[in-house]
Amino acid sequence: MATLAVLAILLAVGIPSFSEFTVNYRTTAQANDLLADLAFARMESVKLGRTVEVSAEGGVWEDGWRVGVDLNTDGDIGDTGELLRQHGAAEQDFTIEALDGTGAAFTRTAFDGTGARTVPADANNAEVAICRPDGDEAKSRWVAIAATGRAEARKDVTGAAQVGC
Repeated sequence: MATLAVLAILLAVGIPSFSEFTVNYRTTAQANDLLADLAFARMESVKLGRTVEVSAEGGVWEDGWRVGVDLNTDGDIGDTGELLRQHGAAEQDFTIEALDGTGAAFTRTAFDGTGARTVPADANNAEVAICRPDGDEAKSRWVAIAATGRAEARKDVTGAAQVGC
């Protein structure tokens, strides 16, 4: 009987901790996936000497994103562009918000042949927030994309200049 009581207490404490661990892991994984695809796009733009972009699937970041070369420079890699990578939809109930330095939403970012970010054209950081289902900004992640093209993931969306959850 004592063993069952101890087991019940351990489960009561452990299950919420495991649930929090899982949400944190998924949040971090999505931020790292986006960061990896941004780094890949920047590297490919330099390697190919062409503009490579990362664009939201159907204009909605939660639906996933694509990395590709816009061959006819019409802003869409889907029609005549060359698709290099594709990422699936975000985890269930997660939201993704992308804003440039002026606070305007963007659905794609692009890197020129030197690796610099050309879209959005604002000189400030472009920011993408990956928000947890519970909306906890302190535990959500965000990615800052500098005008130079360098991207980095950060914890705690409250430190972002533009985005929030």
